[in-house]
Amino acid sequence: MKLCTRRFRGNVRKLAEPERRGQSRIGLTWSGPSTLATNFVNGVTDPHTGQPVRDGDDFTEIAVDPRPGTSNVYAVWGDARFTSGGPQQIAFTRSADGGRTWSQPIRVSANSNTQAFVPAVAVDGHGDLAVAYYDFSADRPASQFLATQYWITLSANQGRTWSPRQQVTRRPFDLRTAPFQTHGGFFLGEYQGLAGAGRRFVVAATFTNGHSLDNRTDIYSATVAAPSR
Repeated sequence: MKLCTRRFRGNVRKLAEPERRGQSRIGLTWSGPSTLATNFVNGVTDPHTGQPVRDGDDFTEIAVDPRPGTSNVYAVWGDARFTSGGPQQIAFTRSADGGRTWSQPIRVSANSNTQAFVPAVAVDGHGDLAVAYYDFSADRPASQFLATQYWITLSANQGRTWSPRQQVTRRPFDLRTAPFQTHGGFFLGEYQGLAGAGRRFVVAATFTNGHSLDNRTDIYSATVAAPSR
């Protein structure tokens, strides 16, 4: 089942669901949109200079449980509701009825004292979940560069609880060496790759490479073991 998300005025996250009128008609007609949540975004910036980071907060990432007989749908996005307008975090919500109703959003980014951005979500063939995102946990007031890390957290119970985060990056990278867009800020991309593959999750994400101003970023891949049962 293919899902479509849209952003409306007032930062209301909405989803439209294809009507099920026989297998051959799936996706030809659509229901009206249903509301996931009303979010609060305040953007992501370099904490030292105030320069903007293009964080993809216009996007909601969706993942669908591929197992036959399930109707689980999951969504993640950037949201400052958990910090009362402070550092933007990663919000997560789930639906057990194909997107008709949604749970109360929860925070899945681990460090509420720093900004988190550009989330990705995936479900594997066993129904286990992964969420990946960037944040500035390694950054310090005296840092000479904008220390940025990429993290992944896992759930074996449809997102009710989450594992301690794991670092995908071997060491922090400097976001200030990323391409800078005049109307967007430091830019790594507005979405990154995350997919279930057997008993593992595969990450494909953009990091700065720190050695070339002509080719400032590269795509890196990593695999992470799914939650043990």
